[in-house]
Amino acid sequence: MKSFRAEKLKKMTKEELSIILREKIQDPRIREKYITITDVEYSNDLKQADVYVYVHNKEEKEAVFNGLKSATKFFQEEIGKKLKLRYTPILHFKEDKTLDKGMKVIEILNKIKDEKNN
Repeated sequence: MKSFRAEKLKKMTKEELSIILREKIQDPRIREKYITITDVEYSNDLKQADVYVYVHNKEEKEAVFNGLKSATKFFQEEIGKKLKLRYTPILHFKEDKTLDKGMKVIEILNKIKDEKNN
C-alpha cells in the first residue's frame, strides 16, 4: 500500500508537469500538442518516476516523445524547484496505452452486441 506522502507527491508531480507542459515548454514538438499526463508512478525510494503520457494525435506521437526526452532535464529542474524535494526524481516518459486498450474493449463489446442482435 502506498503511503499518503507518496500519493500526495504523485498528485503534485502530475499537476506540476501539466503546468510546465502548458506554460513553459517552448519545443515545437511538444508545444500546443494535445497531450495528457495520465499518471505518475514513483519508485519506492522516490528517486525515479515513470510519467505516463497519452498523445491524442497518433501521427505526432514519435515527435512528442522525442521532444519530451530532450526536455527531460528541464522538467526535472522545474519539478525540483516547485516540489522542494531532497532528491529531484529522474523522470522517464512512457506511453500510456490504457485509453487505446479501453477503446478496443468497447469496440469488441459493441461488435458482440451487434452480432447478438442480428
